[in-house]
Amino acid sequence: MSVFTFRLTPPGDVSRVLRYKDLLLDGKVLLEARDGLKPALVRLEARAFPWNDFSVFLVQSWRVSGPVPFLFKPARRIPEEIINALLKASQDDAREILRTLRKNGFLPPIRGQASVAAD
Repeated sequence: MSVFTFRLTPPGDVSRVLRYKDLLLDGKVLLEARDGLKPALVRLEARAFPWNDFSVFLVQSWRVSGPVPFLFKPARRIPEEIINALLKASQDDAREILRTLRKNGFLPPIRGQASVAAD
């Protein structure tokens, strides 16, 4: 699986390098840090996750048929105009576009207790 990594510095905290791991039932994004600091697993509110940067990562991978996290592997071809809109989207709009893609069957449904759609 390809890895989406980004740097996050919470207010009053140290900078952490995190990578996407999963979407959780409570609507948070599960991230993994490999910087030797604790906690290694971090739960981040979905609204604080860099959805627009993540979207660029997804589109680049989709265009070259590269690996992406399972929950973002297209179940069918996503129209180019939607991909272009995703690239230009703001943080909230990118999250909404991904939510709509999942709702309309372009992305796999979220099942089980460990994951939930960005719905």
